[in-house]
Amino acid sequence: MRELSKGMILIACNEISRLFSSPIVIVFAALMVILSFTNAAGVSVVLPTRFSFLDHDEAFFYVGLGNFLWNMSALFSFLSICIGIVSFTDEKKGSLRLLLTKPVYRRDAIIGKYLGIMVFLLLMITLTVCLFVSLTMIVFGGPESAIELVLRAGSFILLLFLNCGFTIGLVTFFCIILSKAEAMMASIAFIAMEYLARMPWVPSSLGELQIINPVNLYIAAFAISPGKDLYSLALPYSTWLDHALPYLLLMITEIIVILLINSILLSREEL
Repeated sequence: MRELSKGMILIACNEISRLFSSPIVIVFAALMVILSFTNAAGVSVVLPTRFSFLDHDEAFFYVGLGNFLWNMSALFSFLSICIGIVSFTDEKKGSLRLLLTKPVYRRDAIIGKYLGIMVFLLLMITLTVCLFVSLTMIVFGGPESAIELVLRAGSFILLLFLNCGFTIGLVTFFCIILSKAEAMMASIAFIAMEYLARMPWVPSSLGELQIINPVNLYIAAFAISPGKDLYSLALPYSTWLDHALPYLLLMITEIIVILLINSILLSREEL
């Protein structure tokens, strides 16, 4: 068990190191920097004029930060697909296990890669949000309460992280049962329907069960109703947290379920 844990940690660290030098990640990071400065430039012009009727802090959160919510969510989902496809299809070739001195089951290699990708995504999401927030504060000024900023921005980071966690799990599933090209097509089709066309894959006839749709779940956790969400100061943070907690638990449950399914499939392959 100890050797197994060391093997997974080594794989996770190797994955983090590899991702930081990946061309996909470098291009994505450059895009985030450009979007951050573009958002800051827009905020510096739009907030003092078109949204001058709003309280400073309300404008900062609801417009300044909320403005990039949807685009950032979609972009990080696409990033999750790209790095997941590259990472897990490479593992199909068994190339990573050659780096280890002791044999490692494919299931354990996949788990190590998943953990590495998740740590990397958490760092990327946190750095990107901090950049957006910092530039917005420079051009418009920050909110009165630093605690409010940390709580709300931190909660957004958690929501996006969990959403990406399910996406990576889904990409892993596609990579296990499909070829690289098929897995890429299936993953992109899923995200495109969810974020671009807003076509839920869960039938509306299921009623309240539509909440299992990952993007619906993500949005439901973020907002209580139109105009009342994580970035609305009219909604106390404690009230939002009480509303979001069941959805957060359901998001975690979905991640666990998809990981268990992947583990079962990988275990059968190794029998």
